Parts: sequence; structure tokens; C-alpha cells
Amino acid sequence: MTARNLLLIVCLLALLAGAPVFADPPIVGIGIVVGRGPADTALRVIQVLPNTPAAAGGVVVDLLINKIDDAPTAMLSVEDCVGLIRGPEGTTVRLELLDPVTNKTRTIVLTRAPIHPQ
Repeated sequence: MTARNLLLIVCLLALLAGAPVFADPPIVGIGIVVGRGPADTALRVIQVLPNTPAAAGGVVVDLLINKIDDAPTAMLSVEDCVGLIRGPEGTTVRLELLDPVTNKTRTIVLTRAPIHPQ
């Protein structure tokens, strides 16, 4: 396990426990926590933070992210996917989402913003 993975796990556990996690400078992204389970090839949405671009855009837990802009997530590590989702404030990211329940795909465009864990 790399130090970066350990930090991501610690931050996720702190968020789930309700403890404040502050980044300096603030994280700029869309407000989701992602991962990949043993059976997943695409990236899975694990958590959607409230009052974020993802929440406003209708992203929900368990959706699969097939593509980030034009990059297939099955070909990338979770860390590389997170790097593509994050970016400068005010820029956009396009996600191709698959609902595993309905097997329907849709594409959304979200504008990156500072993320303030609550």
C-alpha cells in the first residue's frame, strides 16, 4: 500500500466518521469518492458529497463511470481517474455514467469547484 493510498483511506474514514478533513489548498473537483471493487472494471461512485457539482448534477452512489472525458476508466488506476476528475476551478469534466440497475448510459458535464467536506 502506498502512502497516497493510505492517506486516501484515512481521509475517507474521517469523512465517514463525520470528522472535518481540511485540505490546504482546498481540493477542486466535483465532490465524489470513487473506487473499484473486485468485480468492477469501471470506476464506481462510493459517495457523493452534499452541495457539490456531482450532487447538483444527479450523480448517485453505485453509478459506474465508464469514461472521464474521452479516457476509459477500465484502462486507468483509481489514482489516475481521480487526477482526471480533479482540475482547475471553473473547468469542466465530462463523465459517461452507467446505471448498473437499468443498464442505461448517460453523459454529463460538470464544472469543477472547491470541495468543502461537511
